[in-house]
Amino acid sequence: MNLSDFSLFTDENIDPFLVVFLREIGFDVFDVKESNLNGSSDAFLLELATKKNRIFITLDSDFGTLVHKDKSSFLGVVFLKSGHFDSKIHIQTFQAIIDANPHLETPFMIIAEWTNTAIKIRIKNALEY
Repeated sequence: MNLSDFSLFTDENIDPFLVVFLREIGFDVFDVKESNLNGSSDAFLLELATKKNRIFITLDSDFGTLVHKDKSSFLGVVFLKSGHFDSKIHIQTFQAIIDANPHLETPFMIIAEWTNTAIKIRIKNALEY
């Protein structure tokens, strides 16, 4: 499967401009802020995304802990590891993931990091969990 095969679930820290961009390019997006779920626990949100059969998009590294240490159930997590809150950077980073068109096997984690010179993308597929 490819990322375009999934519906998305965006964390409260995802800029509304990224949510709009994702919808404009055809993704079905459930947004935490629009659903008045701000302040919900990470575990609750990841569980809700999984129940809704959606990939979780976040800037929060705590989801790595939930996935690896706590062994929480999940379909997929995209961690935009940039340290920036500029929506343009996140849009470029997400576009780079789409352009890379990785083959994904659930559960998976995509870690995408924007640097001054490149966007680094790491993927952990099902066999690595």
